[in-house]
Amino acid sequence: SVPPTTARMVLLHVKRSDKESFLYDTPAATEVDVALREIVKIHNLRQKIVRLTSAADGLAAHGPMKPPEQQGLDDDTPLLEDYDVQSGEVAQRAPPLRSQNYKPDPTERRTGNAPPDDIGAVIT
Repeated sequence: SVPPTTARMVLLHVKRSDKESFLYDTPAATEVDVALREIVKIHNLRQKIVRLTSAADGLAAHGPMKPPEQQGLDDDTPLLEDYDVQSGEVAQRAPPLRSQNYKPDPTERRTGNAPPDDIGAVIT
């Protein structure tokens, strides 16, 4: 028998996949709604952390993001602003600036101008 001063606890294993799971310890008297709200808050914070670390890894590897209208386009693809509506011709663009630590992004979402390796190590 459990002494009356000791609360019975429940250990919940919250599992989204084999790699994504955590344990949540709560008193057995906790209402399901309260426990669920706390678990959802923890899960959402964990997802934010995953996205933040992924963004930091991408920044360290391939530099800052391109503007949204340029993401997915290589440097040779003309942009809308390169078209002259009057003449129907495409204006020549200046070649993009590339840093000494240029590492092209295979997804074309980042500029490729990665920070120096020592700064990249600090970011990650």
